[in-house]
Amino acid sequence: PTDPSAVYTLLKRSQMIAEQVGQREVDIVLDEAIFAKGVEIIWDKQEEFKNVVLRMGAFHTAMVFLSVIGQRFADAGLTDIWIEADIVASGSISGVISGKHYNRAMRAHKITMEAMERIRWEQFCMESQLDSNECKNFLNDIEEAKKNITNESVQQLTEKESTRRIFDKYEIFCDEDRGELDKFWDSYIDMVD
Repeated sequence: PTDPSAVYTLLKRSQMIAEQVGQREVDIVLDEAIFAKGVEIIWDKQEEFKNVVLRMGAFHTAMVFLSVIGQRFADAGLTDIWIEADIVASGSISGVISGKHYNRAMRAHKITMEAMERIRWEQFCMESQLDSNECKNFLNDIEEAKKNITNESVQQLTEKESTRRIFDKYEIFCDEDRGELDKFWDSYIDMVD
């Protein structure tokens, strides 16, 4: 499928089908390897394919984004954390960092993001103007909601005035400038989220 002539034929047939159904443009979703060949062809023949829009599929886009996250944070200690915590085996680390081991990468990033969010939450509770009872009450409300999770119980929790006040303060706390290192790891949480 990555043979340039096969990709060219795919592009031409897609144009023909679009024309037959009365579409001016055609949106083609491809996997990463075929997308790369398609882009080369379109760059080479821009006038011929001016009505073609190529997109990489969602799965391959996610894999590329996992690779971006991996490249950005691997040398900052992320790989060491994963290996030491037995989240990723040392033999699998390059596949996880490159995004090629999709399921393992998603699991590792989710676990790491949750751990960092917990650390940030604890820091928020220690540094904020919330009294310890307010934090404890909020955590108790969450535990209570977890016992019987329904749309209604989650909605009731999020609509409580005390919950909204805590979320607002937490959001302000997360946006505060606490130094370059915090910004760096906050960007990790944002990217994984």
